[in-house]
Amino acid sequence: MKYMYWDDNEANEAEQWAAACTAGHNRGGQNMWGHSGSLGSPPGGVRATNGWHFEYNWYNHDANSCSAICGHYTQIVWSTTNKVGCGAAFCPKVVDSYTGKTHSNWWIVICNYSPGGNNGRRPYTKGPSCEGCEPGESAWCFENKCRNCKKDGITCDCSIKCQHCGTRNENECKCCCQTGWLGKLCEVQCINEDHEYCSDYDIWQEECPYDYDVRKKCPAMCGICEAATGNEPPCNE
Repeated sequence: MKYMYWDDNEANEAEQWAAACTAGHNRGGQNMWGHSGSLGSPPGGVRATNGWHFEYNWYNHDANSCSAICGHYTQIVWSTTNKVGCGAAFCPKVVDSYTGKTHSNWWIVICNYSPGGNNGRRPYTKGPSCEGCEPGESAWCFENKCRNCKKDGITCDCSIKCQHCGTRNENECKCCCQTGWLGKLCEVQCINEDHEYCSDYDIWQEECPYDYDVRKKCPAMCGICEAATGNEPPCNE
């Protein structure tokens, strides 16, 4: 799960939509909360968020299904979302865009999330915190969330686990792969596919800088990685 950052642009957009006094959504990746109240007593974001989080009671992660409304909950725990911005407005009259009903003296709280979730997949994968952090930009672990600690100028743990005896660059939080392997975690074997691109070096090797498909099928030929010779010393993982 990624660390969340406050985003002013998302907040401005959320506040504008809240001020429209419409009980509904104007985009994906958006949560809305509404409740009766008075002009001088704004509800605050915590109350709205607690209401959305309560929906976890109706979400079944194993089946990826809801027994009642739970889309607000799945959005706030969506693992790839890393930006949020919220706004609120007091509305003497609110029109429900779904039912057409009107409500008097309501507070509307809107939160926009980016990238948005609720695309049919599970919002997160069960497992140890930070186990799925991407190498590089957000691979560090901060308060059990993936965060770009180097960019933010703070100290935290590098969470990635390099495979096939790859070594971890602690400063960049990336894997340095052994001969014969490539990929973010050294999980892909450096081997050319059984394809015409990889069999005729004279023709296709010149295309490596320009053709993604050639590079993907023939990483050793294109020099993306060094193919294993079979004489590498064994390593203990």
